Parts: sequence; C-alpha cells; structure tokens
Amino acid sequence: MSSLSSELAAKALSTSGLPVYDEHHTAKHVLLREYMKVWLAKLAQSYPQVAVIDGFASAGRYRDSRVGSPLIFLEAYLTHVARDRFRSPPHFVFIEARREFASHLRYEIEALGDLAGAEVDVVHAEYEDAFPTVFRWLSTNYNVPILPTFAFIDPRGYEKAPFKLLRDYRAELGTKAEAMVYVPADFMARFIGTAMTDSALDKAFGSRQAWEEIRDQAAPGAEASHQIAEAYAQVLRTEFDLVSRFVVDPASRNRYFLFFGTDHLEGLKAMKAAYWKVDPEDGRGYRQDIRAHHGQGELFAPRLEAPNAPEEDLLAQMRDEFGTRGFTIEDAELFALTKTAFRDTHVRPLALTPAYDSGNLVIIETTARRRGSFPAGTRMRFKS
Repeated sequence: MSSLSSELAAKALSTSGLPVYDEHHTAKHVLLREYMKVWLAKLAQSYPQVAVIDGFASAGRYRDSRVGSPLIFLEAYLTHVARDRFRSPPHFVFIEARREFASHLRYEIEALGDLAGAEVDVVHAEYEDAFPTVFRWLSTNYNVPILPTFAFIDPRGYEKAPFKLLRDYRAELGTKAEAMVYVPADFMARFIGTAMTDSALDKAFGSRQAWEEIRDQAAPGAEASHQIAEAYAQVLRTEFDLVSRFVVDPASRNRYFLFFGTDHLEGLKAMKAAYWKVDPEDGRGYRQDIRAHHGQGELFAPRLEAPNAPEEDLLAQMRDEFGTRGFTIEDAELFALTKTAFRDTHVRPLALTPAYDSGNLVIIETTARRRGSFPAGTRMRFKS
C-alpha cells in the first residue's frame, strides 16, 4: 500500500450484503480481462512503471461469488504468463465511496495473499474527490517520463463522472493514459428533454453545447440514444486520437455503451480483439438473453439488431472509402481498424480475397509469390 490508501480495516460482508451480479456484466468483464492480458504484456515489459485505476470499484465480489473489476485486474497480473519479464509490478488504485464495500474489497485483496510485489491501494472516497488526487499522486511520485495508465470509469449515475476529470487526467499523465467509460445512453435519452437532467448532462459531456442540439431536435427513444452516443464519441475525441465503443443491451433494454479512448493503434487493436471475443458475429455489442435474465439458462449471444453480413459490410465500406483509386494493404487495414467495427485482421479474409476471387480487385504492385496474397506494401484498386 502507498500513502494513497485509506485507513480502513478489512471486513468481510455477508453474502446478502454483496451486490447482485447481472448477466450483462459478463460482457464488460470479458472486455477487461482480455484487454488487460495484452495491455500488461506490452506496456509492463516496455516501461518502468504502469498503473491501473478503477474509479468505482465496488466490493470486488458479487453474491454468487463471481469477481468484480478490481479482482479481474489483479488476477490478470498475478496469472500473467509474462509477469517475470515485467520491469516492475503495476500499481493498482481502487476507489470506492461506500465504506462497507471498500472494507470488503480490502478483505478480498488480503485474501489473495502474495501480490507479487504489486502496489495495491483501496481509497474510500467519492470518485470526483479521489480521482484527481490519485492521478496527480501517480504523476508526482513516479519519476518517469511516461507512466502508462488505464482508468476504468463505471459510475453509478453518469453525473458522478464529470468529463472535466478525464481532461485533467490526460493533461496530467499524457498520451499513454487510456480510459474505458460507461455511458448509459438509453437512460440519458429518456430524460434529455426535461430540465431536471440538464446539470447532470453538462457534467457528463463537459459542456451544454455538446448535447443540447439532441434535446432540441432528436425524436425520443432510440434516435436520441444513438445521437447521445455519437455526441459522447465526439467529445471523447477531443482528448483521445482513437475512440471506439461497444454497446451492451441488458434484459431491461436500458442500453449502455462502453467507450474506449487511446492514442495508440496497438491499444485499439487489442480492444477490438476483446470486442470480437464477446461478439464473434460483428464485434459491436452484447445483448442479454431474456431467458437467462429469468433463470432459464444463459445465452452469450451478441445480437442487437438485424445484422449485415460481415463480408458484405466490410467490403462495401471499403469500396465506398477507396472507390477506384489505388490503395495499399496498410491503408486498408488502418481504415478497417479506425473507421469501422472490424479488426485489421478482417481485411484479407472478409474483403480483399472475395473481391479478388470475383475479379473485382486489381493488383497494381506486389511482392507476392503466390496468387491472391497481400503482403506488406501491396498496392491495389477496386474495379468500377
């Protein structure tokens, strides 16, 4: 523990005192698990120190004994196959406003035993108060030029996570500071036309200008929800070069988005891989099965709306982007990664190979030794 930790006794809650696990949490937790595997492997081996901040940590465990985000982060480190090659153990900071949950989380952490050198702090405080203190402490106390940091911001009420704090976080820690942020778009849309939510939306978006046009023009319901998600993505892009999102549709049908912000293509590649792990159909989202919600079995089925066939969707988007002008394989992969829901690894099997096999793709320049392959530097164009 560092000086960030609150003076807090470890105290286990009874099972009934722990939070209830909703099945849609599975999607969120898979994303965190998968991303942490790659994030730690790349950054903890390359930089002298890395840090993870969980802004709304909860108790660390649910009533059915499944683990929450703090223990997911710690397990990702403790079980990592490359841990012995990390330049130093990570620093984990877990912020929790409810004292009984913070005490239980401390209990769970102590129950893990050997933390393999990791610095682990539990901060009993409101996120708005603690988050600035935490990232400024990290910046001041680690005398390193770059401190890669991942912040998970999953608030209970969107007004509790002011966008200003993300701006300050980035200003303090720089371009290696990433974030995943929960945005309850459907809930926001339901109340956006009422003055009672104006101040909350101002805080969440960082200004009134970012959302007031939606209030004035969007039809209530799905249209407003979609526009809120688009507006939040635009605001996030003022701080991060690369922004992606994953929609989660619980049984309650109060859809929310998990937004991810980074400045680095490798980070986006890793997060997109996690998206497709949860949703192997089109990498866009998770929809909870109503039957699972009512205890009739679990279906991890990411089906949100009538989907486009992935092959047609990516190829059509690429044709729209490049037309008949020449482009490289690198151009195609960058476009797929940053401008579509697809991964860069989808470009060859889902777009270029079908187009080439059907005679609709012309190879301009290549070092390929076999027909229909697309090595680095390959230039090509679509036929009209």
